Amino acid sequence: LEQMHALSEPTYCRLKHNKNPALLSKLNDLENVLAVLKSCQKQQDKIMSEAKLLQIMIYKRRRQLRSEKSLQLVRRVQACLKRASTFGRLFTLIDDIHKDLLSAVAEMKKNDVVYLPAQQTWSYLLYLQLQYLKLLDINRSYCIAAFNHLSCQFATGMLIPQMVIFMGIMARIWLLSGSIAEKIQSCYGLVYVSREHFSRTNSAW
Repeated sequence: LEQMHALSEPTYCRLKHNKNPALLSKLNDLENVLAVLKSCQKQQDKIMSEAKLLQIMIYKRRRQLRSEKSLQLVRRVQACLKRASTFGRLFTLIDDIHKDLLSAVAEMKKNDVVYLPAQQTWSYLLYLQLQYLKLLDINRSYCIAAFNHLSCQFATGMLIPQMVIFMGIMARIWLLSGSIAEKIQSCYGLVYVSREHFSRTNSAW
């Protein structure tokens, strides 16, 4: 999957699968996993709200931050959050797959054939998850560094309200990012082993 970054996104398509008990069981498991992944969207939205607040604070207080290093660390967090906003495709894909699985499970009750997302779609989902996990991990490390550096400035006795606000933003982003990462990691394994149950297209994915 790490070698797939040079490939363009595979075309989303559904392929025919024959009804069988093993497939139905797998779909039920994946349906639960995707529901967990979908819940990450609300946390991602909260992170983006924190990003807006951070942008305002940086603009208003950038000249008042006593330490240039603090400002650099906070801006690194901001840069990561801008990249995180591009992962809307991940959550759109999760939503599309989840809807198709729900439809397929319902169809299995009355038909012997169902149409499911191709194996390449699942591989692309895994790839996006890995990239997002990397970004979350990097951002959490910046949040910790910024929080610690900002806390050291309490010794000066100046700008304490502003420092508390910045530290609060860093802490909330760190917690939300950690929660999302934990959910993605817990779901990754099942998606990885389950993709072999789905038919392939001719895509290199």
